[in-house]
Amino acid sequence: MGDLDKGEMFLNFCLDPDVVPLCGVDLKPYFPEECAADGMIWEQLMRCMMSLKSSPYVCIKGLMIALELVRGNHWDKGNPFQWGSVNLNLPGMQQYDPTKQKNK
Repeated sequence: MGDLDKGEMFLNFCLDPDVVPLCGVDLKPYFPEECAADGMIWEQLMRCMMSLKSSPYVCIKGLMIALELVRGNHWDKGNPFQWGSVNLNLPGMQQYDPTKQKNK
C-alpha cells in the first residue's frame, strides 16, 4: 500500500509573488464581528494549491531544479551520477535496435 496524495505535494512550493495578492480566502462568514471597513477578512495563500492552473507547472519546475542540484556536476568523476555522453536508441528512429543493452 502507498499514499500518493499529490495534492499535498503542491504545498511544498511557493506561489509567484505577483499572484499572491490574487489568491486567498474571505473569512467573513466565520468572523463577522471582525470585518474590516470593506467587509472582508482576506487571508492570502502563499503556497501552490490543488486546482490552481499554474500549480503543476510551478511544482514540476521546482522539482527539476532540485533534482539537478541533488545530482550535482555530471562531469565530476567522483559523482555517482556522472555521465559524459548520451546514446539515444528510441523507437521510431531509423537506427533503433531493440536488442541493444545498456553499456557496462
